[in-house]
Amino acid sequence: MAYVSDRKGGGYAVRAYAGVNPVTGRPMTVGEVLPPEATEEELDAAIERVSRRAEVSKGGARLLSASALFGYYLESCEQGGASPATLKAYRSYLRRHIAPRIGRVPVEELTPAHFSRMYRELRRPASAGGAGLSASTVKKVHAFCCGCFTRMLRDGMVEGNPAAGIVLPMPEQREAAALSPEDVARLDRFVAAELADHGAGAYRRSLAIAWRLGLYAGLRRGEICGLQARHVTADPDGVSLRIARVLSYDGSEKAPKSRSSKRVVALDASTAAMVTAHAEGLAESAPLVRTDAGGPVMPDALTSEFGEAARRIGLAKGAHLHTLRHTHATYLLESGENILTVRERLGHQSAKTTMDIYGHVLPGRGREAAARFARAMEGIDGFG
Repeated sequence: MAYVSDRKGGGYAVRAYAGVNPVTGRPMTVGEVLPPEATEEELDAAIERVSRRAEVSKGGARLLSASALFGYYLESCEQGGASPATLKAYRSYLRRHIAPRIGRVPVEELTPAHFSRMYRELRRPASAGGAGLSASTVKKVHAFCCGCFTRMLRDGMVEGNPAAGIVLPMPEQREAAALSPEDVARLDRFVAAELADHGAGAYRRSLAIAWRLGLYAGLRRGEICGLQARHVTADPDGVSLRIARVLSYDGSEKAPKSRSSKRVVALDASTAAMVTAHAEGLAESAPLVRTDAGGPVMPDALTSEFGEAARRIGLAKGAHLHTLRHTHATYLLESGENILTVRERLGHQSAKTTMDIYGHVLPGRGREAAARFARAMEGIDGFG
């Protein structure tokens, strides 16, 4: 068990015996240092973390419960620089789904049956005593479990992965929903009215700009919130947005999710005029989408505000902020835009991702291609 001692320079030292170094034969300790203002809750949490690390060092992960093992893995993810959004999801999986079902099982007793049973319970409807999770969410929980054991195997802490080889239910393929032309028109009128209202403050106008960029540029919410005035660029060909910074749910800044997400998105003339006017007079580092006090708008707030606006405007039930991105892609593809151009505009890592999400809007293209090929063949002598 870890113990706490006062440090000469102030603060607290939390330490625990961690076994004998196999090379030197000397006893080892692990520990953490906390500042003088640390609360009792923070000290208790540090004691738990240090004790867990000591137990792993002394005897390997076999001595841990499943919850302790996954908690140890979460610490390594945090130390390895995992994004706040990823850590938030992982902690939720552990707290809500894994710990209540297999958390107390010793690691050395875990079998594939534990994980298979857990996944079935997660899929079972809530009305039948399950968690009612979608197949895609269960797949994410499984990926978290496998990631933990893969890391522990690599570090020599466990001898196998009891979650490997389990056949999961196929995620349901949902078609990306787009706004109807009538709803697009309603949203356009609402945005124009907000921007024309001289009594609207920076926050209201920023929200209108956000809806416009979601619909006309296909940006993700974190990308919209991460935009600064310096990211609005103009050249002889027009105005573009440079996507180089994303705001996470907790306000932390991170790089775009992939190399292809770091991109330049061209704006149409009307949207360019709105964005340029909104950015006028701002310092280069000022948020483009901002509060009345000039601070950044959080992604969760943007999602919530759009939900309220959608109800007020009268958009179709189920319309949410990401629907604007789906609408942008769907209308581009239906109007004949190349799939590669849409992929680049959305920042997808591959054209396969774009096709997986939006392939349902392309069935009629086969007939168009057949007709174009037939017209091309008409000019070849002796053909047909």
